[in-house]
Amino acid sequence: MIVLLSRSVFYVVLCAISTSTLAQTTYKCGNIYSETPCADGKVVAADDKRTDDQKRQADASTARAQAAAGELEKDRIAREKQEAMALKKANSPTKTEQVKRTPFKALKPKLVKPEKPAKAIKAAKKKTTAKPAG
Repeated sequence: MIVLLSRSVFYVVLCAISTSTLAQTTYKCGNIYSETPCADGKVVAADDKRTDDQKRQADASTARAQAAAGELEKDRIAREKQEAMALKKANSPTKTEQVKRTPFKALKPKLVKPEKPAKAIKAAKKKTTAKPAG
């Protein structure tokens, strides 16, 4: 798929270059091609020597490659969507698992209120001041 897509891009660029450079001078400046001259630029012969029939064949080939790339993209998107749905379904809990996963709400324990300090002091005094039997 990547090879097919890269070929189609190559053909599109090739066609664009061939039609846009009919009456222009092209300069090679290092690894870059440009219409404007540069310091170390060299003039490159960029004339398209193909016949009209060859150009039509190249354009038709580009159109077929683009159509095939579009179909492959649609297939990939549909397949990815199906895989995502299958994964979501596989990871979603069943009804029984949902019941098991429901958190248990524990009852709040009843707290025993501590005695008030005044009552505790009075009770302690009563115990210590009790009269001895005798």
